[in-house]
Amino acid sequence: MEIKRYDSNTATITRNDDGSITASPVVTRAGIFLYRKSDGSTIRELRHPDEVFCQDSLDTMKMIPVTNNHPSDFVTADNARDLSIGYTGENVIVDSPLVSIPVKINTTDGVDAAERGRLQLSLGYTAEVIADSGTYNGQPYDTRQTNIKYNHLAIVDQARAGSVASMRLDSEDAELIENGDNYKKDGGNMSENKTILRLDKADYEIPVQVDAHINKLDAKITDAGDALASKQTELDTVQAKLDTAVETIANQEKQLTDEAVQGRVDSRLALLDKARSVCGDEIKTDMADADIQKAVILKVFPEAKLDGQSEDYLSARMDSALEVHSDVNFKKQAESVKKNDDTEYVSRADSMKKGTYKPKTGSN
Repeated sequence: MEIKRYDSNTATITRNDDGSITASPVVTRAGIFLYRKSDGSTIRELRHPDEVFCQDSLDTMKMIPVTNNHPSDFVTADNARDLSIGYTGENVIVDSPLVSIPVKINTTDGVDAAERGRLQLSLGYTAEVIADSGTYNGQPYDTRQTNIKYNHLAIVDQARAGSVASMRLDSEDAELIENGDNYKKDGGNMSENKTILRLDKADYEIPVQVDAHINKLDAKITDAGDALASKQTELDTVQAKLDTAVETIANQEKQLTDEAVQGRVDSRLALLDKARSVCGDEIKTDMADADIQKAVILKVFPEAKLDGQSEDYLSARMDSALEVHSDVNFKKQAESVKKNDDTEYVSRADSMKKGTYKPKTGSN
């Protein structure tokens, strides 16, 4: 009868530069295996070296999918893409009673599961089980496996009863629960691959895989902190722009009050009056303030260089021009009055000397 079997062994893993992990673990062995069947009973099955090391059987172990835990059913072409997290190699190594094969896990889910401590390997395969009891190396067995054909290799948690209970095995399928001959050798001793973690000034020895996972989490925390800082900078920039916009609106609202509008109107009319006192009709009502100021300045100071000058400069220079223009007009008026007075006086004196003076007469 062909039934399914799931055997477990521990593997030591190595992280590669591309993020994948590889190992060359022991994946099975010859000997007596104790299985728990789906009905709760146990059975001792012999995996004889003639069957385990049969080349036809070993060939089915090459290039098979690696899965994250055993799937609910065996891997097929239809579900391989969804179930596979890696694959086995082609170099099967027999070191009686052990069988090893290279393994590569190259998906994020698979690597993460291994780093979280899912480090044991369990083969999924079919075998013909023969009711042939006896003893092997001094230990009794109830049945014997033949025609072993491998389907997949699963990474699983530490072996314990019920670890694959969700596989929905049929009545003749079973899971390995212990090694009948207490053979303890496996793919590597995790205690030989430790690192030191310091917490609150105390040192703790932890597996390198756990340390790698902690470092990965630390990196994610650092990246999250950097991203948060970047977002805070963006938020501060947006807040600054918002504050500026609010202040700008407030200033514009102030400028739109009746008093502010009247003030600007008065200031404009005053500018037009002052400019026309110098330039006359040259000043038009549609001229910009700066153009009006320049016209006044150039009227008084024709050689003035005004290109590129600031508002404050033009305003101050116009005030100076208005003062100079006012002084010039005052002098002209004074000279005109003086001239008229002198002419009137000399003319009267001369006429008196000549006796021709005649006082002015007229009606009031």
